[in-house]
Amino acid sequence: MRFDRSLFQAWVFQLAILWIFFGLGLLIAWALVHFAGIRPDRIFAFSTAGIHYVARPIMDTGATLGVNPALVLMGLNLVATAALASPLWYTPLFDPRRMHLFPSGLRRVIIHDPTLVAFRPFPGFRAIPDPELRPIFAWLYFLPLFPVGVLGTIIGMATASACIVFRSIPLVAGYLLPHGMLEIPAILLGGALPVGAYFAVHNTLRQGRTDVVFSILAERRKFLSVCRILTLIVLLLGTAAAIEAYFTESFALWLDVRWR
Repeated sequence: MRFDRSLFQAWVFQLAILWIFFGLGLLIAWALVHFAGIRPDRIFAFSTAGIHYVARPIMDTGATLGVNPALVLMGLNLVATAALASPLWYTPLFDPRRMHLFPSGLRRVIIHDPTLVAFRPFPGFRAIPDPELRPIFAWLYFLPLFPVGVLGTIIGMATASACIVFRSIPLVAGYLLPHGMLEIPAILLGGALPVGAYFAVHNTLRQGRTDVVFSILAERRKFLSVCRILTLIVLLLGTAAAIEAYFTESFALWLDVRWR
């Protein structure tokens, strides 16, 4: 697989965003406990609400149907990763030269979306001189990065509050690290596909060269390594799901006893 610098830069950039917002989540949880007087168990319940109200019912349904829990976990993570990676494949909808093609209504809505004005505070958005090329900033750069920031904040809040509630850092680390060390990099690799594509064209965007921008994006969609990257993502998520389903809990309990 040929090394792709923009893809690697995007992955590292997302990892940095995740860690920054993870630290922010820790700080928010600490401030809510010590300054706002909010009980840590409530913060923990809030930060894990997605697991309780979305993932848990799906897991329970899968168990009722006799589906292997590792497969259910892998499926949930694959959906999240696919959502992050998907903007790369519908970039043809952003091409103003093809606005007359089907679905022309959707193309006009995306390219002339009035809500794009919300991105004006971002220098990267303002640096694109052609307004019809600015949706690329929103869809390939900001939208894949936003959930990464949210995820980092939620993990940070959950970690800080869990350490207070369970009074055991090893226990919390044991529940997060075994599968997280594979799961998080795989999800970020999915998000790196559109963000890396943006990194590859951002200089061309600033020059307003529409034909070159969409030629580069089309080339990246057809790039042979994308299939290998997606295969790697599936392997990583599958391994992480098996670890989470069959190993994480026992490892966390062992680590708690060993290092408490």
